[in-house]
Amino acid sequence: MTPPDDQTGQAVGVSDDDLGPADDAPLANERNTPARSRLFPVPSWLVDLTELCWRLLVVAAAFGVLMWSVVAIRAVAVPVVVAVIIACVLRGPVRSLEHRGIPRPIAASIVVVLAGGLTLAIVVGVGSLVVAQLADRGDDVTRIEQQLRTWLADGPLALSESDVAELAESARSALVGGLRSQVTSQAWLVVQIGAAVLLGFVLSLLFVVDGPRLWAWMLDHTAPNRRAALDRAGRSAAESLTGYVTAVAIAGLLDGVLIGIGLWALGVPLAVPLALLTAVAAFFPVVGATFSGGLAAVVALVTVGPGTAIWVVVLTLAVQILEGNVVIPLVMGRRTSLHPAVVLCALALGGVVAGLAGAFLAVPVTAAAVAAASTWRQERFAQGGSG
Repeated sequence: MTPPDDQTGQAVGVSDDDLGPADDAPLANERNTPARSRLFPVPSWLVDLTELCWRLLVVAAAFGVLMWSVVAIRAVAVPVVVAVIIACVLRGPVRSLEHRGIPRPIAASIVVVLAGGLTLAIVVGVGSLVVAQLADRGDDVTRIEQQLRTWLADGPLALSESDVAELAESARSALVGGLRSQVTSQAWLVVQIGAAVLLGFVLSLLFVVDGPRLWAWMLDHTAPNRRAALDRAGRSAAESLTGYVTAVAIAGLLDGVLIGIGLWALGVPLAVPLALLTAVAAFFPVVGATFSGGLAAVVALVTVGPGTAIWVVVLTLAVQILEGNVVIPLVMGRRTSLHPAVVLCALALGGVVAGLAGAFLAVPVTAAAVAAASTWRQERFAQGGSG
């Protein structure tokens, strides 16, 4: 063995080339660096922008795949979302019955059956009134339809008869979420809608009965350090759904009653159908009130006169001001606050994905997602971690 040198500890007779690649590392790195990088250094801001862009592309691609999947299975996705919303709304009454000593399965069954029966009774009762009034006012309905067709043909749009027929068919297809284009007969369309309703009812019952256990099972399959934050985010989303649906239902009922009374006082025909349309339109923020109020004004213009139509517009604006500034803040508070631009984008996206049902569900789902994301961010910040 060669003895080490007394001062440096380096073996005598060992050259610099035998020391290994450490001394040559800078040269090796320089040889491995592309010539373009040395001649044209990339600014740091461009590197950051590039990283941001490809991440945005990945997010956009994932969102596109998600939307395509939802569109492909919307006949199942819509009943599932409806069942989740119903379960969130009914969990309060179920909990009250549980506190009175009733087992949860029995309490959930009672609440779901009563809610379904009440809904069916309301639909049948109001539907019979609407059908009866439409039958009594058949001439007015025909005249209004003819006036609309004349305006579409002779007005600024100048549509042909085939264009009007195609527009009507597109509207019917949108009402059923595009299913009309996928089925070959009216009977099969009715079967699909009936199956979706039955699926939604059964899932609602299952979610109400086993909702807490299903949620606990999902939490058990998440990382322990994120479990508490995810639990609070989910509960915040459920509270947001409950608050939104309750507030909009109360506001829609009040709008329908006030509009119906006002139309009846003004002598406008079809007051009950228009009042029902106003109540349902409350679930389509921004655009719903505009559509229902505009249709009521058109009916008043065609059947009564321009003066009554103006009063109908004034009545609609007054009711909407009352709803937006008194009813909604009083019932909902600040639990669910979405910018009108976000609401419009959600309505448009929901309508494209699943037609009228998608637009109906888009805003409450968006409100729940915003509430969950806000709670998640707060919880993760409080824990000193990152989402």
